[in-house]
Amino acid sequence: MTSKGIKRHILKIEVAPNFYQRIELEQSLLLGRDEDSVDIVLDDLSVSGQHAKIVKENKQVFLEDLKSTNGTLVNNTSLKGKKQILSPNDTVYIGYCKLLLTEELDSIPDLTIDLRKEETLSEEKICDSFDTLIIFPSQAGRRVQDYLTPKIESLSLSQMVKNSLLAALGEALENSHRHGCQKSSSLSQCRFIQRKSEIEIRVSDEGEGFDYKKWLRGSQDKSMFSLGISLIRQNVDLVEYNLRGNEIILRKKIYSSEESTSPRSLNLDMPAAMNYFKIMATAQLSLFVFVSLCFPLFSILLTPQVNSPSFLMTTLQNLLGLPESMELIGSVLGVLSLAAGGIFFWSYQKIFSSS
Repeated sequence: MTSKGIKRHILKIEVAPNFYQRIELEQSLLLGRDEDSVDIVLDDLSVSGQHAKIVKENKQVFLEDLKSTNGTLVNNTSLKGKKQILSPNDTVYIGYCKLLLTEELDSIPDLTIDLRKEETLSEEKICDSFDTLIIFPSQAGRRVQDYLTPKIESLSLSQMVKNSLLAALGEALENSHRHGCQKSSSLSQCRFIQRKSEIEIRVSDEGEGFDYKKWLRGSQDKSMFSLGISLIRQNVDLVEYNLRGNEIILRKKIYSSEESTSPRSLNLDMPAAMNYFKIMATAQLSLFVFVSLCFPLFSILLTPQVNSPSFLMTTLQNLLGLPESMELIGSVLGVLSLAAGGIFFWSYQKIFSSS
């Protein structure tokens, strides 16, 4: 497994759904909408010019609201004009901008592969590694994918998830080559980390980065790069870029083959799932009972009674254009509805009597 190392505080700013800008907290940061006076620009009208300040002191992170117009929320608690300590996994809203504070370990990979060297590694060794770092010339992205494809294929995941990971990895490597440093001596890195609940892929280069915020704001750029980012977002659950824009982190949640088809994969625990199914079954049962009662009643109303004129039946037939045999159809449907309701009620009791 991955070796433990130094803990780092990472501030993540949501710039689009499931798309975050990540900043490693090493010093104080001033956040707001005024580009000329803040360190991190939050481009939203709900944010004040100088809205809030984040300070890291003695391994603790403090957030201070600078008497902003719309205030600051920490886990849905107002912080207007106040200062408080932030903990990992706290959710912050500055105006309508969402921020997350996370804590990550600066760990050492289990396996490091340097493609500048002529070395041969067994496929088994790569597949057994939980944390693989590949260092490669910027033009060698295809070789990186060749190394990691057997690793991804060896995972106990559905083929659809494997294909999604391979597609996202290929696009991240291609975009890094296309928009990273083009010097033959420049190096890129790809890190593949396998955890119990997610797969993390990091691709970085020595280029100047790119303005991904401009693209997210609706740039008309239809280049292959823009198409590549769109494809990446479709195939993973979370995309993160560093402040410079030359490192992308892809996160894909994983489930076992059993979980992928169970209610747990829908974030429902089993009691909640059973209650949900019970509610649905009750609603369907009620519908069957309603139908089974309506059709016999409809049949009785349409069926001529002994020694009495069939006025209602004749009137409805004239108005609705019903066939003369409607009373027979109503009787048959009524019987069928009663039978279906009885079968469904028996199934309902059989399935849920033990839950």
